Amino acid sequence: MASSNTLVVAIDFGTTYSGYAYSLKSDTTNVKTANKWPSKLDSQKTPTSILLTPERKLHSFGYDAEEHYAELLEDDKAENWALFRRIKMVLYREKELSEHTEIWDVTGTVNMPAMDIFSMAIKFLKDHATDTVKDPMNTGKEGQNITESDIFFILTVPAIWDDSARLFMRKAAVRAGIPEANLGLALESEAASIWCQNIPLVVSKGQNNDLSTIGAKYMVVDIGGGTADITVHEKQSDGNLRELCWASGGDWGGTKVDEEFLRMLEGLMGKAAVERFKRECMADLFDLLRQFEMVKRTTDPKLDGKLKIRLPESLRDISRDANKSAFMNSLLKSIKAFQNEGLSVEKDKLRIDANKAREMFAYSVDGMCTKMRKILSNPKAAGVEHILVVGGFSDSPVVREALKKNFTDVFLIFPP
Repeated sequence: MASSNTLVVAIDFGTTYSGYAYSLKSDTTNVKTANKWPSKLDSQKTPTSILLTPERKLHSFGYDAEEHYAELLEDDKAENWALFRRIKMVLYREKELSEHTEIWDVTGTVNMPAMDIFSMAIKFLKDHATDTVKDPMNTGKEGQNITESDIFFILTVPAIWDDSARLFMRKAAVRAGIPEANLGLALESEAASIWCQNIPLVVSKGQNNDLSTIGAKYMVVDIGGGTADITVHEKQSDGNLRELCWASGGDWGGTKVDEEFLRMLEGLMGKAAVERFKRECMADLFDLLRQFEMVKRTTDPKLDGKLKIRLPESLRDISRDANKSAFMNSLLKSIKAFQNEGLSVEKDKLRIDANKAREMFAYSVDGMCTKMRKILSNPKAAGVEHILVVGGFSDSPVVREALKKNFTDVFLIFPP
């Protein structure tokens, strides 16, 4: 970092949600996060959604983008507008990534160079962060005269990304207006690992764990919306971290649970009905997914009984029309095929048996646990006694319980 920089801003460009954190160079452990976004909601992060005008200019980002696009659809004015969501995974899946790589909007009718969309998104986050840190209410007296050249920007990236994906993000950041001299990339797992060496960690009552001890070996599992990154670190005598096992992982993030939920809806309501619902009722779709997000984050792995999710009226109407019969009659027929899978409907509520709800996590949980066991069996990981679990998806009680059941001979750490 250049000595002239007085402040650091770290941008987390996520698959599902994005945000940033910042700290003054004079007080690096006093890290603050954005908690105000242009929306009626207060949140540390906002959806990674980018809305473009018919002229292909950035109109809005995050909650604003989703809500405005939904309004355009309702008013039948969305023609030629384009909403891009959850675009980050293209950098993981694309085998021949380049500046010419294209991505499609949510309707599958508008394609744009991925570089343009990523740079627009990063520029929005950069500008939002710059405005935030320039406000003396956020950075105090020391931040009163901050200019953009005083800020060092760090863009966090998954450890399992290859060099082409990392280079792509660097180019997108430069195109977004961040000078090369003021830009750095950090692996998400390493950033979490370094931060957790500065805070007291408690695995259980009376069990303290200091990852900053020289020679300490521990696994880092970073579970986000798109991927799970897994690596093994060792604390060196010079204060640095050594990577004992090459970072690996897979597409085991929280969006896989969302996909399972939507597949379940397709089986219940009809695929054609759900596809039409996605196209025509975007606001209700976003509300449904946000409602499911809360279910996903709070599902008790030991719960017996059923979870309830309100089905939007628009989805019920579309399903009724698609089946050419009364909604409940058509739905009851569909449910017969699912009656042994823990699904039922009561008025406007979809009732999901707790066991069925937990099954939606199976792909993600099984994938990451299998990979973790394989890495721990590597001789290079010998001596690992702690697993540090971070990332938004790690907040899920189902994920935490699964890890506890699968790894009983090591200490699991879930930082606050």
